[in-house]
Amino acid sequence: IIYEQSGAFDIGSIEPNYRDYAQKLNNDFFNERRVYNSTINKTAFVPLLPSTFWKPEELSVEAYNHLIAYMNQLDFSSQVQTEVSWYFRSSKSRSFTSPYDYSLIEFSWLKTSKGFKKPSECFVDDKNLKQIFGNDLPYVNCDLSDKLIDFLEIKRDAETATIIEYLNGLSGSSTELKAVSAIYSTLENRKELDTQVFQDNALIYIPATENKPEQWCITSELIWADISDITEDDTFKSLESHYSESLKYFFVSRLGVKETIDASSYADL
Repeated sequence: IIYEQSGAFDIGSIEPNYRDYAQKLNNDFFNERRVYNSTINKTAFVPLLPSTFWKPEELSVEAYNHLIAYMNQLDFSSQVQTEVSWYFRSSKSRSFTSPYDYSLIEFSWLKTSKGFKKPSECFVDDKNLKQIFGNDLPYVNCDLSDKLIDFLEIKRDAETATIIEYLNGLSGSSTELKAVSAIYSTLENRKELDTQVFQDNALIYIPATENKPEQWCITSELIWADISDITEDDTFKSLESHYSESLKYFFVSRLGVKETIDASSYADL
């Protein structure tokens, strides 16, 4: 699609699927001072995604495979770049990020063993990963090219840095206790694990209860013991009430979660 503008986009006039992108184009291109003062209309040649991309769950297997085949053959370094042009003392043009750069990363369109997911949440279907995590992770269920896997930054391995990156991606979102338990079990004996990352980032999952929504916590917000029968103070979240005894060593000995509340607990928050 070609946009010619004398000023900036009227975001309200843009198709809803592209409004976030249009806002980015406004901020980074159309409203840039030298571009904004262009003496002729500014032009953006914007490559749009196939209409089938936006509702992948409604596609037949054949239609979804066609979508993947189309994505596999694209050259993301040139074919799917937005081309912008303007005039400021002379004619100027340059490439600009396209809706593909944004939407392919931020939209839940990849078919996996756990439903449709964002690429950052996905792993390749690899036997080595399955030896560690079994079927607890969202493995991609479509035939992606290596080029597309790299572009989408889908995780290929179970290195410690990859697992921590994955946890960071999950943090703050809904997940399954079984999946994160498998991850913590895998990390338990990794000597290269930087345990400080669990104090600096909320990477420990607490499932929802009858009275509380699910949460992600840092280590100082947690204790191992379930003390709900002796106090109503829920400042500290209990791990014992959610995780198996086999993970106590990981949380208490490796990460430094306290077994129960003590005199210094509140000072550490």
